Amino acid sequence: MSAEFGDSPLKSSLIAIGAVLLISCLAIYWGGVTLEGELLAAAGSAAIFAFALITGSRSINPLGNRAFLIPLALLLAGVLIALFSPFPSLGRIELARLVSCALLLTAFLLLRCADSSRLLFHLSGLALGAGLVIHGVMARGGVDLSGSPLTATYVNRNHLAALLGLILLPAVCFSLGSKPRGAVWLSRVALPVLLGGILLTKSRGGILGATAGIGAVCLISLLVLRPRPVTAPARRKLRILIAVFVILLLAFAAVYAWFRVPESFPISAPHPEVLSIRTRLSIWRSTLGIFFARPVAGWGWGTFRHLYPAFKEAGVWYTVPHAHNEFLQLLAEGGVIGFSLAVFSLVLAGRELVKRYLASPESISGILALGAAGSLIYAAVHSGFDFILRLPANALFLAALVGLGLSGAPVKMGSPEPAGRRAVKMTAGLAIAAFLAVFLVSPLFRLYRSEAAAREGELILAAGRPEEARETFSRAHQLDPSSVRPLLGRAAAGMAVFDRAEDRIELYNSILKDLAVAGRNNPRDTRPPRDLGRFHQRCSAFAEAGKFLEEALALDPLNPHLHYELAENDLHRGEYLSAARRLRRANEIYPMMWGASWKLLFSQTWDYEILKELPPREGKYHRLMGYYLQESGNVDGAGKEFSKAVELEPDEPENWRALGWYYSRNGYPEESLPCYRRALFLSPGNHQWWAEMGDLLRTLDMLEEALDAYLQARDLEPGRRGYSEKVGTVIFSLKGPAAAIAFWGEVSTLDEGWSRPHYLRARLFLEEGKPEPAEKEIAQALAREPGNRHYSKLKARIEALLLREGSR
Repeated sequence: MSAEFGDSPLKSSLIAIGAVLLISCLAIYWGGVTLEGELLAAAGSAAIFAFALITGSRSINPLGNRAFLIPLALLLAGVLIALFSPFPSLGRIELARLVSCALLLTAFLLLRCADSSRLLFHLSGLALGAGLVIHGVMARGGVDLSGSPLTATYVNRNHLAALLGLILLPAVCFSLGSKPRGAVWLSRVALPVLLGGILLTKSRGGILGATAGIGAVCLISLLVLRPRPVTAPARRKLRILIAVFVILLLAFAAVYAWFRVPESFPISAPHPEVLSIRTRLSIWRSTLGIFFARPVAGWGWGTFRHLYPAFKEAGVWYTVPHAHNEFLQLLAEGGVIGFSLAVFSLVLAGRELVKRYLASPESISGILALGAAGSLIYAAVHSGFDFILRLPANALFLAALVGLGLSGAPVKMGSPEPAGRRAVKMTAGLAIAAFLAVFLVSPLFRLYRSEAAAREGELILAAGRPEEARETFSRAHQLDPSSVRPLLGRAAAGMAVFDRAEDRIELYNSILKDLAVAGRNNPRDTRPPRDLGRFHQRCSAFAEAGKFLEEALALDPLNPHLHYELAENDLHRGEYLSAARRLRRANEIYPMMWGASWKLLFSQTWDYEILKELPPREGKYHRLMGYYLQESGNVDGAGKEFSKAVELEPDEPENWRALGWYYSRNGYPEESLPCYRRALFLSPGNHQWWAEMGDLLRTLDMLEEALDAYLQARDLEPGRRGYSEKVGTVIFSLKGPAAAIAFWGEVSTLDEGWSRPHYLRARLFLEEGKPEPAEKEIAQALAREPGNRHYSKLKARIEALLLREGSR
């Protein structure tokens, strides 16, 4: 019975179902990119491997099958680089992921898989991919090519596109087949759904990977068709395949053009998520720098995010967790050893899969092998732009697919396996399962418990209970002494209670010890020295704080926030010039910090010799400094800054207006007028500037031009009543009371609710010696604004005048 179970389709079907359930659980929860997901991936893979090992077929000979070199190379890469790493506390998650993929791949290699198991896995993958696409479309509210990218249950659209692409290539291969008919038609139905999902993600890497994968499948299919007579159905299927390839190629070109970021987009832009080709090239050059610093065995798995800050290029203020190129990151983290072993696994897997297909192109195992080879090519292409295999769901799906493609076919039942051999195999399998439980699952479980306790501690600390949080962090540290997070949390909780602690000296030493141990556990982490700097700032030990912040800056020299914090520290020490230069450096790295830098420096000093160290070479900052200096009384400094702004950005109208405002404010109207004229030439639609130039022209007794300027301002902003007042005043000066009376009559007609035009007409009529129309106008003004005392006084004057004239 044992032998029958060992060679029957039931076992391979059970393992296929287990793999599909594991991958599905990870895929519907962020692709498994959480500590819980990594733990589930490791535990599930270990369980599937143990089951396959214990119940494996007696006809499998690992020593005679080159496919077993693939998981062996992955295991060697994982273990060797972990041993050589200078940071042993890092990379445990990445190592576990490599081991999980190797175990799942090996589990299928230990099987004699029936075609039903292969079809079961393939159809389950189709259902998973189609379900994710449908869920994403429903979450978006429908199919909208111009809408937001499709992400479904994944955090990142590129990672969803990767899983869909890995499922797509076997679907393409089965769609070109002829039997079994159910699997063929289901693949054909799912194919447009998967293709549509990849297009809706708008992932350039995903579309390019799918195009390359289908192109490779076309070429391999041609190798099979060339020595044989090409039938009409085969020719038709190949034409369909080429058509899909061309459609994807065109779609890639369209999506690339849609999302292409202009080449002028700076790598220091304030939104690093807009990763253009230029931005990625910058990251890739830095990654090569990390590799050349330690080329043989690399720095260790998981070290990239901590090493990148020290190697990033000038102008790059942000830090990225991945290199957005899996091969370059393999070079940086694994060196030549890890990279060679990983690429060897990839090339050997592709070679063996193609050989399986060429040996049996019409069989289900051959078709799945071709699909798996296409998925490998897809993964290789897409990994050149993203980190798609850093997600457990994607990595395990590819491992299971390749394992199924390389697994052997069921053998004919032979004589029962001897009882002694079964006992030895069972004992060895249980021993290996126990080894995996102790050295893989158990450490990951402890790490998970530690991280969960650290998360709980952070929530308690945020809720304002630092003493309780400190105990929780201590429990997390006991579970995983090499983790940095609990130590940082316990130190933060200690700082929160430091001011009211009974024994501050003991607590001070405890905080320093926690942060020192955290620094030793990960010497490339900027958080421990940075927290030490902030803590000493709280203690007013600014000299010590500066030393620790300098240590953090040495690890991340292009971090603008560290430059800002050091500037704050310098200001506390009275070193204003040094602070200004640090703030300028922060602003050069990250221009968006200028506002905060400006406020910080101006809150401490008005010394122009210090302030002029701050601005970068952008005109608007010199312009703003000019306004500040003018208000502070530094007239000469303001003039220099306004002139500098015009010099740097002569086509910016704001700069010319600022310089004109400066001249006008300080009694130089002749110098101001050309500046205003230039500003309005560059920005003719600014009504305020027209009004300001009108005021300037009135100062210079250029009333005709002033009237034109005021009329321009009023035309641009008709609702601004002050502009009408200015126009009326100039008309009175130029053309006399009669013209002014006519003008205010027009205004009162256009703005019937405004009382002032009637009041002004009344005054003008009175000056003209016409009290009767003046009386009518003031009556209308008082009807609109009865409580206005100025109107009432004018009415009394008019009535008195009329009374005197009547008495005569």
